[in-house]
Amino acid sequence: MNMTQRIDLIQDVYEKLKTTWEDLDRKDPAKKWTVEPALIYIKQAYEGIKLGKPLIWYFIGLPPEIFRAMDVAILCPEFACAVVASLGMARKYLEIAEVRITQEFCAANKFPAGLAFSADTKLPDMMVYAPAHPCDAASTVYANLNHCLKIPSFYLDLPYTVDERAVKYVAKELRKMISFMETQTNQKFDWDRLREVIGYSNQALAYTTKINELKKIVPSPLSTRGAFTCGAAMLGLAGASELPEYLKHQYELAQKKAEMGKGGIPNEKIRCIWIHAGFDFDTSIFDWLESKYGAVAVARLWHMLLPEPIDNTGDEAKMLEGIATRTLRYPMARQGRGPVSDFADECISIARDYKANAVISAGNNGCRYHWAVIQLVKDRIYDELGIPTLSFEMSQWDPRVASTETIKAIFDQFFESLV
Repeated sequence: MNMTQRIDLIQDVYEKLKTTWEDLDRKDPAKKWTVEPALIYIKQAYEGIKLGKPLIWYFIGLPPEIFRAMDVAILCPEFACAVVASLGMARKYLEIAEVRITQEFCAANKFPAGLAFSADTKLPDMMVYAPAHPCDAASTVYANLNHCLKIPSFYLDLPYTVDERAVKYVAKELRKMISFMETQTNQKFDWDRLREVIGYSNQALAYTTKINELKKIVPSPLSTRGAFTCGAAMLGLAGASELPEYLKHQYELAQKKAEMGKGGIPNEKIRCIWIHAGFDFDTSIFDWLESKYGAVAVARLWHMLLPEPIDNTGDEAKMLEGIATRTLRYPMARQGRGPVSDFADECISIARDYKANAVISAGNNGCRYHWAVIQLVKDRIYDELGIPTLSFEMSQWDPRVASTETIKAIFDQFFESLV
């Protein structure tokens, strides 16, 4: 690749994030942390593509540690969709996709298709995806990109259950995936590099676990933005060397506030847990909820990794089994797999532990499985904890489904009745 060649969307997003970070650094340094994870993520993809490294697109339901252990550029289109949507730049790619795939698909499913057919950035040299259980749309989109654009792809088969047999099966699938990537990149997989990457991931997970414990304090020492940004960073940047230091800094700031008895917002009145989506297309909604109602998000299930580090001290098989376990218990897939009682049990446990007095189910319009069970979950939460659940349809990446004004009106009605 010509080193001066324009990389279009990825370059545009990187430059916009970099400019935002620099402006905050000059005018309001205390807030530059809000864009740092996205900037680091997109910068890594941009620089890797610019250097001509093989580009891997991987599905958001897969932990990125193995990909970071290779000399490649990586991009999770669904994670990128959230970043692009936050900059108000996603609609073009959603509309391109809607010419080819059903309108009912989730925006995160549409985005990879729209980006691939737009010719606005380099097509991946390979794709790795898996069933999200129960997000069949994701598998459909990646399979069709493979068929239409002839992008070499590996489908990581994941069983429905989570037990010792399933873990060993997925570990074998990961070995097959590594062989596929070795063939496509003409590289030998570096197991020592994987140990290093897992080390960074474990360090970051330790700080994330400490941050989650702090959020159980009343008042929570983190704002909604703080809680959501740290959670998204852990998923997108797992294995990156920059992540532990970033989360360490966020933990230390929150710890100081907790020691002084201060909250992440000055007037915490309502503690919410979010059991589904958020608002990437307009994060100012979170600020509005805090300022108007004192409503702070203390947990979001889709951001919560289980606090289990991956063993990188043993042999290759041990590392793969650790990654396999994390894959099977990854957020979103974990809440969508198995009986509805598992999902309800987790919601109740988190609401109790984080001392919530409201549950928010901002349901993504593409997640039809969610709408089939939400009333059962709401009833269980109310029966066992006596707290209400707000559920409504929206898209965290596409304001055409529900605008900022519509969402605020829904919250007005809910919180005014709650108060």
